[in-house]
Amino acid sequence: MTPHQVELVEQTMERAAQDLDAVVVDFYDRLFRAHPEVRGMFPEDMGEQRHKLEAMLRTVVASIRDHGRFEQACARLGARHEGYGARAAHYEAVGSALLAALGAALGDAWHEEERCAWQAALELVSEVMQGGQRAAVTA
Repeated sequence: MTPHQVELVEQTMERAAQDLDAVVVDFYDRLFRAHPEVRGMFPEDMGEQRHKLEAMLRTVVASIRDHGRFEQACARLGARHEGYGARAAHYEAVGSALLAALGAALGDAWHEEERCAWQAALELVSEVMQGGQRAAVTA
């Protein structure tokens, strides 16, 4: 990611954080509509899960300038996802649903430049998480 992309992710997160719960609810709605097969990987009551995602989004964005902290957080998250049965295709589905939910929440303030910055961030998160997931398998 470029420094400018990092700034864009931080700025858009600041705006999205004003109603992050709504973004997360929309994200899960989009994910489960597009990929109903993943619904069984999540608890019936999504309240706690939504809070976990909100917290992780805040952590990832807050640590994005601190490479070590960022990698540690994402790798640990990836290791946990091995136990949930996450696969490479799931990361792509999650990224698409999150981009769409952010775009819907930010409306006219969501431009191609912001979308590309978030795409780069999510690709990095996915890469590090999948590395953490592979490490969990071999541990």
